[in-house]
Amino acid sequence: MRRWLISIGAALAVAVSGISLPASAALAAPVIQTGLPDSVDPAACPEVTAGAFGAAPAGPLDGGDCRRIVVRSAGWHLIEAIDEQNDWHERRVYDEAGAVACAGGYCDLKAGVYTLVAEGITVPFATAVVPFTAGGCEAADGQGFTAEPYRGTSAVAGQIDCLEIAGGAGSYQVALWDADSSNVPDLRLVQPSGPLGCGNKELVLGAGCKAVKNEPVRLIASMQESIPAGGRSYLLAAQRLTGQTNCPELPASAVGKPAGKSFEVTENHFAACYTVPAGHAAREIVSVNSDGRGGDARARIYDSAGAETCDRVDSGTQDLFSCRVAPGEKYTVVLQGSNRYTEFNRSSISNVSRIDATGRNCANPVATNFGGPATEGRLAPASEIHCYLNTGLSWINARATGRIWQPEYPGENDPVPTPVIRYFDSAGELQVCGSSCQLTAPYYFLTSSLPAMYGVDTWSIDDPADCTSSPASIAYGFGPVSVTLTPADRGWCQIVPIQAGDRFLVKASSDRPYTLNADGTATLCGGTETSGYNCMPKVAAGQTRGTARIVLAPTVVGSPRTYTVQATCSTGLCGGNTYSLYPAQQINVTAGRKATFELAGTSLHSGDKVRLTRSGHASIPVRVLSVSATRNHMKVEADVTKAAPGKWNVVGTSYSSASRTAQMNNLVNVLAMPKLGVKAKPSVTGKAAVGLTVRATAGTWNPKPASVRYQWTANGVAIKGATGSTYRIPASLRGKRIAVIVTARATGHTDTAVSSAAVTVGYGVAPKATKKPSISGTVKTGKTVKVKVGAWSPSASSYKYVWKLNGKVIKGATGAKLTLKKSWKGKKLTVTVTAKRAGHFDGKATSKALKIK
Repeated sequence: MRRWLISIGAALAVAVSGISLPASAALAAPVIQTGLPDSVDPAACPEVTAGAFGAAPAGPLDGGDCRRIVVRSAGWHLIEAIDEQNDWHERRVYDEAGAVACAGGYCDLKAGVYTLVAEGITVPFATAVVPFTAGGCEAADGQGFTAEPYRGTSAVAGQIDCLEIAGGAGSYQVALWDADSSNVPDLRLVQPSGPLGCGNKELVLGAGCKAVKNEPVRLIASMQESIPAGGRSYLLAAQRLTGQTNCPELPASAVGKPAGKSFEVTENHFAACYTVPAGHAAREIVSVNSDGRGGDARARIYDSAGAETCDRVDSGTQDLFSCRVAPGEKYTVVLQGSNRYTEFNRSSISNVSRIDATGRNCANPVATNFGGPATEGRLAPASEIHCYLNTGLSWINARATGRIWQPEYPGENDPVPTPVIRYFDSAGELQVCGSSCQLTAPYYFLTSSLPAMYGVDTWSIDDPADCTSSPASIAYGFGPVSVTLTPADRGWCQIVPIQAGDRFLVKASSDRPYTLNADGTATLCGGTETSGYNCMPKVAAGQTRGTARIVLAPTVVGSPRTYTVQATCSTGLCGGNTYSLYPAQQINVTAGRKATFELAGTSLHSGDKVRLTRSGHASIPVRVLSVSATRNHMKVEADVTKAAPGKWNVVGTSYSSASRTAQMNNLVNVLAMPKLGVKAKPSVTGKAAVGLTVRATAGTWNPKPASVRYQWTANGVAIKGATGSTYRIPASLRGKRIAVIVTARATGHTDTAVSSAAVTVGYGVAPKATKKPSISGTVKTGKTVKVKVGAWSPSASSYKYVWKLNGKVIKGATGAKLTLKKSWKGKKLTVTVTAKRAGHFDGKATSKALKIK
């Protein structure tokens, strides 16, 4: 068990930039036991006296679980229990009264006799008792980052090495060569007056360690792995960060004129430091770039008091520091290299440079108008930083324009990196917006983790005229829009009002469009030209609505070309629009025709479903004829030919969603159709008598009817089937008053019925004998004769007979037969036939007289 890990309560590993180190035992473990165990007899424990640094433990390897420690000089001691496998065991140190003096590790002891107890140990162990002021500590000048590293070797288990760093009070940092993690020692920084609370985490991975008292500073190192034959070696470099550091000056770079330093990580040089002299700008950016082959150089910046300063902005294999530095004060840039994972078994190289970040040396872009030509440049080496001026609100868009050959990548395709855009926000903090964003900052920087060729656009969007103004309504999107771009004007943008969560499917016959968002970001829309591009604009932080821009900016426009752009809202209704029908004045329409009228509302669409409804009646569909560009008016048509007069509701369902509905009650008032005007009433022409045909005249109307219908009546009651313009009067109507009702029909008018004046039906003409009656049979006394009625027109329905002798009526002789009496001999016989027909006058005819024999 490794004591320096256990002493802080748990096993802890810290990994940063490829460096993996054990945690320090600077802090004492919690005291769990306060009295010497009853099983331990201090007098029986082997005695150990103080030893030295760089040697085997003072106490020899022995069994048992306790040691008697004799302390001859008061002060801080390092006390450990280590077995032959170099495992460091948990232990406690008790004073002569049996009270816990310390839990091991760092112990501030008075002169006297103490007992060390390693509870639960089952293997022999040696005891290291080393005063902080012990001998064997090698001298170091505190400028190890500019000199050869210190090479130490642990020859035996439990050996504790020491470097005494010149300088006294001040800040210190240590770098370790980590090619093999098993050769990384545990470190502690101490002074005679006590430990400084600094171990690997603070010295190597943290912000350094500060010694406050002006007394010797010692770096204690010990290996925590088993010690092989020949020992276990390690490399470290210690650097004092205050006072004279001996670090070379890091010159300032100008745009396009790199003046940085290269730091190659090797076994003999794995830490470096550089001085930023007092004549620096008020704000600077420091860039540290690894060559990307797997190695890394972790960078930190310290002020003259040794305090870590500047804000780090990490990006891949690049460390950037934004420094607001105090005038007249120098700063130190520290690089600690790691080479554990480098490719091709070659050393890694980092470049470090700094640039004036106040904007006074920034270049003007080639063009600032929206769509103007790009500004082109090269970032080589990668640690170079370029700066460009900006006025007002601009869209900054950077892209790679080619490859830079790098011999560091043999046999591989060289990467094509896109520079990263950085800027200072209103609080003075260095921010990153990737390769595209909107900026109001007065200047911005381009950085890259690898050498890069780039083109960058600085297009002003301050002037709303730079973009097409907001469409009349964005509820369902916009377009199609025809856009012509040229090499001199290769950008187009459309301003769109948005609500949080809006999405647009954009069809654009060119490169993918961007969204310039209200939160200041710029986003490339995903998708394809075939399926469309999904653009998801964002609102500003804390807002629910705002405006954004949809941008078309092809990378290359070789000659004038026309593009078509159309956006469709993918979220139902965009721009915070809602679907509604406005309250409006009542709309009057007339039944009997198709009615055209207008409706008002919001987010109207030609695909909306609209209908008229009324309780107890079937709904009437309404056809949308057109919708205004503002989508607040629509022209519609409803077929109210058969609509019942009265007030109808208008119900709409939005094209965007079946769940979006609106209703205006009693909005449409259906008026009954007007009747036709009658200039001359209908009339009955012809003699109204049974058997005769009368004719109806339709009368005259306003307007002229398209058609008329007839209905004949008798005494005001319709005569079934009598619907023609003429009517033959049957006998059943004799004496009744007949008339004709004419119903006229015209488009847009109610069918109008008007009756003629009634006329009384008279008798029909009497039947007339077209062939006179005659007497048949032998006209002789004693014989019977009968009547032949002859032929009549019109035909008779019945006959009556009157027989006469010599012109005188024979009383009672009214039958169709007559028997002749003897007394009638010689007289002349006739018969008069009366022909009867219903509704007609009677017709009469007399036969020829015959002499009775």
